[in-house]
Amino acid sequence: MRLLDYEMEDKLYESNLSLIYRAKRKSDEQSVIIKILNEEYPSKDQLTRFKYEYEILKTFNSEKIIKVYNLEKIENSVAIIEEDFRGQSLNLYNLELLGLEIILKIFIKTLECIEEIHSQNIIHKDISPSNILWNSHTNEVKIIDFGIATKLLHEKSEIINTNILEGKLAYISPEQTGRMNRNVDYRSDFYSLGATFYEILTNRQPFINVKDEIELIYCHLAKEPIAPHEIDSKIPIAVSKIIQKLMSKNAEDRYQSAFGLKADLEECMNQLIKRGFIDDFSLCKKIS
Repeated sequence: MRLLDYEMEDKLYESNLSLIYRAKRKSDEQSVIIKILNEEYPSKDQLTRFKYEYEILKTFNSEKIIKVYNLEKIENSVAIIEEDFRGQSLNLYNLELLGLEIILKIFIKTLECIEEIHSQNIIHKDISPSNILWNSHTNEVKIIDFGIATKLLHEKSEIINTNILEGKLAYISPEQTGRMNRNVDYRSDFYSLGATFYEILTNRQPFINVKDEIELIYCHLAKEPIAPHEIDSKIPIAVSKIIQKLMSKNAEDRYQSAFGLKADLEECMNQLIKRGFIDDFSLCKKIS
């Protein structure tokens, strides 16, 4: 790979779809992240989706969303040039060692990122620990990977009557599996957020020991995960209930806004700071 204006440093991540590098921009020696397709000759659809991700990211002007600087031609492909704020994906941390207070702070900051995404009428559709970056030195949290994000106004025509699975299967909502007769809206991100919080707190995904993708899809549709506090008794019941509400099968039973969820998380945080523990309390005392 050759990008004349950048000096490549480290390869940070590789998947079947993409490669991610840290590099230095030669003009001002600024550290950047370069994301490219992991194909020597990518298809037209792959290039279109990559360019679409760049356009989605350009719509944001927020410290809570990863910034993009440029889309550059590179041999037979394109590269997205992004900011490097020295964050790492949450799945690379052992957050259990950090304690509940820091975890709750990360939860609240992550929710604020999602709130910003939804304020632009965008559904992320791929919330997972690997797509949430945290800088442990600055406590900044940012959301990445908008490759399958969708503008809410166009969601109905894209989701209905399709069996295409998008997103990481361990975290997708029941309606995102394509097996329910309903459209995907912003509450799908809340389900994925719940599955993400579940894994961070319990160190395991909500559904384990499944034989294949079909069984995992069935679990999302019809099976309740074990309550987090039943896996680890150190997890407060109130926090466990918040995650269970986020992962409700029906979107109507989840939080209906980031406002209500943030209020409940902040109640947990306030109790923990003032009293050193979190009592059980009724969720959604404020607007849900």
